Amino acid sequence: MSVLTVVLIPTPREHLRRRHIRPPQCDRCWAVIEDPKALQQHRRADPICEPKDLSNELDGASQEQMNKIEAPASFARAHSDREQWLVIYKILFPEERVQPSHRKRTHKYLQPVS
Repeated sequence: MSVLTVVLIPTPREHLRRRHIRPPQCDRCWAVIEDPKALQQHRRADPICEPKDLSNELDGASQEQMNKIEAPASFARAHSDREQWLVIYKILFPEERVQPSHRKRTHKYLQPVS
């Protein structure tokens, strides 16, 4: 008897939320502070924390980026899969000029290192 396994592939937005969202961080010192109230208190503390280099920022989508990705208004004109992918890509990588296909892994960060 064979068993059929069904793998559900989430939407890109669900995938980003589950796998690529960065934990809440202070935007000055990059300390990870999971509790929203504690993060708010940290941001308001006197004296304020020491600013750190951006290299301490974690990889992943920020909460601000996820809010934009999850906002229905962001996709008002994006009807096809490709158009929706381009909206998400522009939110995640605003500095990038070349946008890879939504079907192929062609982005420079996804290429194997030689």
